[in-house]
Amino acid sequence: MNRAPAAARALVSAALVATSVSARPAWQLEQVEPRLTQLSGVWGTSSENVFAIGSRGAILYFDGNRWIRQRSGTGKNLASVWAASPGWAYAVGLDGVILTFDGRAWKTERSGTTKTLLGVWGSSDADVYAVGRGGTILHFDGRSWTRQTSGTRHDLTAVWGSSSTDVHAAGLHGTLLHSDGTRWSADVPAFGWHWTFTAIGGSSAANVYAGGWMRPSGQLGAEREGVLVRFDGETWSPLSGAESQIVEGIWVARRSEAYLVGPALNGLEQVRRYDGQGFEIVDSEGRFAPRAIWGAPTGELFVVGTNGFVLTKSAG
Repeated sequence: MNRAPAAARALVSAALVATSVSARPAWQLEQVEPRLTQLSGVWGTSSENVFAIGSRGAILYFDGNRWIRQRSGTGKNLASVWAASPGWAYAVGLDGVILTFDGRAWKTERSGTTKTLLGVWGSSDADVYAVGRGGTILHFDGRSWTRQTSGTRHDLTAVWGSSSTDVHAAGLHGTLLHSDGTRWSADVPAFGWHWTFTAIGGSSAANVYAGGWMRPSGQLGAEREGVLVRFDGETWSPLSGAESQIVEGIWVARRSEAYLVGPALNGLEQVRRYDGQGFEIVDSEGRFAPRAIWGAPTGELFVVGTNGFVLTKSAG
């Protein structure tokens, strides 16, 4: 019996499998800071212009090849960062600290508040929002930061928009706010006192996600369930299947693709992908806890978190 054709077919099949596996985008974990550094935010404008921020004023810059520590000028914990262009970025954090980067150095801005700021986003370098404790919302018009009326006393944890006239903020007790560029309003009732939104993001005005966690109604213990809701331009709707992971960070690549980071209910830290129909685990980590995610226009993903680690995925 001639076995050569079967063997040849096996070799071809193995080669195809190997090619398929090697062609898949790879996740790479790198420790870029000591374990005492907790990274809490990441944003950029391209895969060669990325900022990561964290505890005790830590700011790191990725130029496409390596992470470089930048001098922040503060020892306060930083919670969020947003980049407007290769030469302009903003970071916010503890006690109302606001930092701006002009392409050469970071400097401290006058925020006018001592409330801790937890999120920052803008439509341009002259239209930037910062949100934080006690319903704080600040707006930068290119000259100065001014306080805006949020209509809530609940902590606001995240902010994102599709344009200068379409901005969303999310926070504690199921709070979701919207601004048309002129004023803030709660267009929908809060989802519930036991809900906490910790992240928000989208790809358009008709494709926005907010995620976080909730405590089962009536329970005061430590148990939590994950929550994820989506706005289609008209209504916010909870997504089924999101209960198994607490959302710490969101990146929405397109209408049918969103990435979530945070701890699963079994304790494992995960990166999960939502394809519009269901969820899949694309990475599971035991060495650090992912807390924020950002995606470059060319498809690379950057995840930052505890213990000084950065997790990246190549494009494709």
